[in-house]
Amino acid sequence: MILFILLHLFFIVFEVGNGIKDVSMISVDNPFKSGLGPYSFDYLLGEKSNYTISAQVIFLDYEETSENTISSLKKQGKIVICYVSVGSFENWRGDANTFPKSVIGKKYSGWEGEYWLDIRNISILLPIMTKRFQLAQSKGCQGIDPDNMDVYIQKDTGFKITYGDQLLYNKNISIAVRKLGLVVGLKNDNDQIGDKTNRDALVNYFDFAVSESCFYWKECNKYQPFLAKKSPVFDIEYSDDPSNKVSKKEFLTKVCKSNDKIAFILKHLVLRNDPKTTVTCP
Repeated sequence: MILFILLHLFFIVFEVGNGIKDVSMISVDNPFKSGLGPYSFDYLLGEKSNYTISAQVIFLDYEETSENTISSLKKQGKIVICYVSVGSFENWRGDANTFPKSVIGKKYSGWEGEYWLDIRNISILLPIMTKRFQLAQSKGCQGIDPDNMDVYIQKDTGFKITYGDQLLYNKNISIAVRKLGLVVGLKNDNDQIGDKTNRDALVNYFDFAVSESCFYWKECNKYQPFLAKKSPVFDIEYSDDPSNKVSKKEFLTKVCKSNDKIAFILKHLVLRNDPKTTVTCP
């Protein structure tokens, strides 16, 4: 059994390290036809919504959103990207019982029922995540928004995860999604974006980027490699998070004017479809 696991892990590493060094070799149906954009968007994970919004791109939960809803949105000409947490265990998910205890770490502070995952265990996690991507694909999702892709910088996960561990895991996630013909985004892991001339840089593995509070933390410039290759960058700023709060006035007068190539939106942390708490750039 140990030999089988080692061989399985070897072939996964081999695929990333040697078999597929240029993910552009994997054909995908890219819905971002006009390239960089910026595209208007909304991010709706907090609760079920009526989705009657004008945004061009909508981020939705892969499991909680119905196939009919996704089909309806696409008929309206919207691009539907589906959220999947690849770095945390969520105890309410339908596949929660497929995660062995050995890969479930400490509590994810601030999020009830969520725990960090040991992303070093690619041979265990990648098949589970691939099934999630396949479910999203079967519903009609046009891309995947993998969340919690920077476990290695978190302080108390229960695991000793390195920069290299994260890089390898994220590459495997990208390849798994792209093999399904879907585009895939890099979420927040901006210190591993790198430069497109570096084959190992994650900018070469992902089709778009999603950032949280890059304006507040003065990190939007880190997404320049995506902009340089005309790949969309979406940033969510928060108006109710004490640690990185941005006011509506600051959002409209500063955030929206800070970079005309990045798509910005101001939301509450619960990410509801609420016109009272959602602010977009003019």
